[in-house]
Amino acid sequence: MPSTDTTVLKDSDPAKKSRGVIGKVTRLIRFLGGKDIPCGLAEVAREAGLAKTTAHRLLRALEAERVVRRTSAGYELRERHSTMGLAGDGHAIVRRHALKGMLALYESTHMLVQLMVVEAGSVRCIDQFEPPGESMLSLPIDFGRRWPAPRVASGKVLLLAGSPRSEAEPFALRLSYDDGMTNAGLLTAAVPIKIRGGGLAAISLSGPRAAMSRAEIREKMLSISRRCEYEYRRLACRLASGGFASAKTHPVTAF
Repeated sequence: MPSTDTTVLKDSDPAKKSRGVIGKVTRLIRFLGGKDIPCGLAEVAREAGLAKTTAHRLLRALEAERVVRRTSAGYELRERHSTMGLAGDGHAIVRRHALKGMLALYESTHMLVQLMVVEAGSVRCIDQFEPPGESMLSLPIDFGRRWPAPRVASGKVLLLAGSPRSEAEPFALRLSYDDGMTNAGLLTAAVPIKIRGGGLAAISLSGPRAAMSRAEIREKMLSISRRCEYEYRRLACRLASGGFASAKTHPVTAF
């Protein structure tokens, strides 16, 4: 029987394979996120456009990371209130826009990745990916917790991105840190991302100081911010033209 996987990669480039996996995982999460009941493997694979073997492998990986739960009736998202686009708090677009960047950052670091917004002068986490286990990185999401915006990395980078003077500075080159303020005992870095409709959010990464101090961590985060900025401008161009004209391209490191 021919494979239904529409995203088979025909070369061995590791970067392309990584991007392909992220796209497949994104489709699985979005499909399950729109279902109110568990779904069987065949249905998940068919709706996500994947071969059964591919869907099964990715679902098992998501199950190990505590994103998906397997029941007698099929697969479902483990925490339906804490997954992209499902919290019902008005931030569905933010989650959808940030999902690929968050997945890419988590896949490459396996540290705590959080999506932050500023509400009434405070920072709040609206979604996250954390590694399994009992370490400092394996923090369960707390939707009710708030941080003073000027004291944490996400708040600082968003306040700067939203200030009038920020127009003179390249948006995607801003990066802020805090040491133990966002998550005790961990160094946190945050970059801003623009959201459809002109909104702002921040993707943050928290981990041990030694790991977070590596140059590649900084480059990964700036790359994600640049990519989100590029996607934002491309969408704005398409909307302004009333069609699918692309914004002027420029060098961007893909997720």
